[in-house]
Amino acid sequence: MARLLNLTEGRSLILFTNFNDLTEIYSRLKGKLEYKLLKQTQNKPTDNLIREFKNNKSSCLLASGSFFEGFDVPGDSLQHVIIVKLPYPVLDPVLEIEIKNAGEFRMKKVLIPKMAIQLNQAIGRLIRREDDKGIVAILDSRLHRQNYVAKEIVFNALNPSNVLFTYSNLEYEWKKLND
Repeated sequence: MARLLNLTEGRSLILFTNFNDLTEIYSRLKGKLEYKLLKQTQNKPTDNLIREFKNNKSSCLLASGSFFEGFDVPGDSLQHVIIVKLPYPVLDPVLEIEIKNAGEFRMKKVLIPKMAIQLNQAIGRLIRREDDKGIVAILDSRLHRQNYVAKEIVFNALNPSNVLFTYSNLEYEWKKLND
């Protein structure tokens, strides 16, 4: 992840599906980047955090939950979104009933469609205006499995002609994008 953040010179929103992973990665990255590292804190207002991210074009913001949707930072401050894991829904009583009713098709009928909506919301954080540009990196290792049931749906959420699998390809596209 540090390699990606250095490539994009910060300007990154890193989205996590849980705070434990967010805290662990923050601890690993802290002091290892030349860019300002900002971290969402549980149960605290995010207004100042968002303002600081918008005002510092070379910062990296580690966030979860509410940042998957409604987070609006057009322009150069955000040119890179990293999605650490696919955003499957968190179980609640209503979802449990939906899953039970779907039976053996729970993944295809309930979980994957809900994840795809959340994934599209996360990807949508990047392009807020016509002149915005950037890259999305999905780090979930399940996408490399040949038989992963949600793989096609995830790739359909992206522009299939721009799906890259190696860092060198990503580095090339990033440089092309910013020339």
